[in-house]
Amino acid sequence: MASVPMAAPLQQVLTGRGFETWVVAEGLSIGGWKKASVHLLKTGAADPAVEQDTIDCPAILGEVKPDVVIVGAGARPINLEKRMAVSAQELSIPVILLEDYWGGHTRFGGIPLQLVLTIDWFASVLAAKAFPDAQVEVVGDGAVLKEIAIAAELIVKMNDLRRRFRRIDVWASGGYHGDLALLLQGMRQHMSKRAEAVLIPLIHPKVVNFPSGGMKLGERLSKMIEDSGVVVDWLADVPRTDRFTEQVVAQSDAVYSGFSKVLTTAAFWNKPCGALASPDGFEMLGVHGLSALPHVELGLATKISKPNEILSTEPPGENRLKLKPYDPVLAADCIEAFVWGIT
Repeated sequence: MASVPMAAPLQQVLTGRGFETWVVAEGLSIGGWKKASVHLLKTGAADPAVEQDTIDCPAILGEVKPDVVIVGAGARPINLEKRMAVSAQELSIPVILLEDYWGGHTRFGGIPLQLVLTIDWFASVLAAKAFPDAQVEVVGDGAVLKEIAIAAELIVKMNDLRRRFRRIDVWASGGYHGDLALLLQGMRQHMSKRAEAVLIPLIHPKVVNFPSGGMKLGERLSKMIEDSGVVVDWLADVPRTDRFTEQVVAQSDAVYSGFSKVLTTAAFWNKPCGALASPDGFEMLGVHGLSALPHVELGLATKISKPNEILSTEPPGENRLKLKPYDPVLAADCIEAFVWGIT
């Protein structure tokens, strides 16, 4: 299924309405489902960097015989969701996509989707264009959080940083070293203006073990940061509690990232957001069928394509009101109506 923060509440609502649900997972989502106390029918590779095809999708569907299959966008290089969707298509089982970011549907090219549940109007236009025969519904964005519980240990740490620095910046990465290089170059150029600032790097755990230039990507990104001369704090002494990245964002003064849902959370909390526009980041945009950074197009972030632009970020203000929290009940309503319409 999809991103656990969106899929798990949906699964709970559907189960509460009497639907029988089965969950198959791989990668980091395995831990997420277990935290949600959901039984997993089958699990694949736990490490996102390991390419495995250990789940027999046709066998599972043949055993369970579901009325519909609900999938998410999936994380490369492994992509259980697409393999499950292909198998469902071959067995004439309708496929529903729970999309948690813009352009997630592009990973299902050639597979007819019957229902797409997506995050906002911008994403719905993209999905409707790609799948003109599909029903497309907006159910809100799981990255839009009205409340974020901050762990006591993090509060203590951030208060300590505020006593030592006037500004706390956050860089959240999905793994594009070009974005990081752009940010670090800008920070070095403006070192005098950032003399009392600290950068908190947050590398997504799904990419740390990816191979990159003869080393692991996490190691490569860390080395780039350490060699830059930029003042950083890795928060190594703070336990990684649930939604740790979002907690740090809520306590920061500005957030930088590329094509990342972290900027959505930051924008909703009215943080100045810098959308890093490096060439490798734009390459990923193309993979998602996009020609521009969605956060920039929606007025939620400032586009940063040159190093001297890193200090130009502003809070999104009223533009953040375009963001709507995810509603699992609405998502369940859409699925229920669809199921009763086909049975």
